[in-house]
Amino acid sequence: MKGWLKNILIFLAGMASMFILMLFLAPKPTDELPGLSFFNDKAQEKVIDVKQIKIFQVLQPNKALANATNKPNEIFDPDEIIVLVIGDDKTTYYDDEKIDITENQQLKQIGLFQYESKGGMQRTVPVVSIVTK
Repeated sequence: MKGWLKNILIFLAGMASMFILMLFLAPKPTDELPGLSFFNDKAQEKVIDVKQIKIFQVLQPNKALANATNKPNEIFDPDEIIVLVIGDDKTTYYDDEKIDITENQQLKQIGLFQYESKGGMQRTVPVVSIVTK
């Protein structure tokens, strides 16, 4: 009986130590998207001249993929680009939202975002923020 009790206690101690180890080694939740990188140097930032962005996929409440265009009323714009728009903590986006860029606003590229499209292609798009001129 004594050996049997000892084996159960060893087993329980092993399970407890494994549980504690898993807590320390488990990946920590993060707010950042995989593939998102910001420029280290302000000289790398540039202005992207567009008149409107249209959200097509919200990734997080303040981060969304969008089409940026200079011809919002046209059916097809060959210069349209895909961007990842990042707002501040108070900003929320929704699918199919259209955001007009006014005369005193601009899109500033602040980084790059790499992701895999639904078709399996690796994509790299500019990360932008709407700023006041």
